[in-house]
Amino acid sequence: GRQEELLLRAGRMNVPFGIRSVEHTMFPRMTTRTDTNTGQQHGVSLDYHRGPVRASLMGIAGNYQLSPDRFRSRGYAGLFEIALQPTLAVGASSMVTHAAADLLLSGPAWRQAHGGFVRYSPVRLAVVNAEWDFLHTSQSFPGTTSFGGVGMVNVDLEPIQGLHLGPTFEVLARDFGDEPSYGLWASAWWFFFSHADVRFDAIGQRLAGPGGAAHVVTGILQLHVYL
Repeated sequence: GRQEELLLRAGRMNVPFGIRSVEHTMFPRMTTRTDTNTGQQHGVSLDYHRGPVRASLMGIAGNYQLSPDRFRSRGYAGLFEIALQPTLAVGASSMVTHAAADLLLSGPAWRQAHGGFVRYSPVRLAVVNAEWDFLHTSQSFPGTTSFGGVGMVNVDLEPIQGLHLGPTFEVLARDFGDEPSYGLWASAWWFFFSHADVRFDAIGQRLAGPGGAAHVVTGILQLHVYL
């Protein structure tokens, strides 16, 4: 019935935008503030799912774990996805928020992100995820408006059941007039036992900044045990 196609939720939840992934430091999730870690927001969300169509719209009231109130971003976020084939889905995302005192910028600021994403499995043991978002930030001060973009392409290979391998390429241009940043991930994720997994990521990044580019290499080893 229709009541099974619609889901209304209220509280603190993940923001419906782009490809949901656990890599919360990846450029698209970090820049759009839509990661599943610190990017959660309070609000009201309406989800719709019927056949090949999936959609979600959220009214963002702000993160009430953050204070004072002027630091909270408010607005909307939403996505629409359609499965064109059992192995191919395409979607679009949109988000606009405003904060009276942006955490990274001085004073009030509007933030916008609009883009698309693709999930495709060319063969049973491989999945390709790709996302691109246009970014727009504006303030009332002259010269503080920026227009840029952020994106990533990920390949997830499962050579044997429970073992996931794959590279990820990411790019970020906070403003198209500036030098972009790049990143390359090499990941191995092994679900070796029921409710347990281990993961290793090797990340090389070229981070552009006002004083020039910095080269950063990071290695992350994680062990997860679930109840």
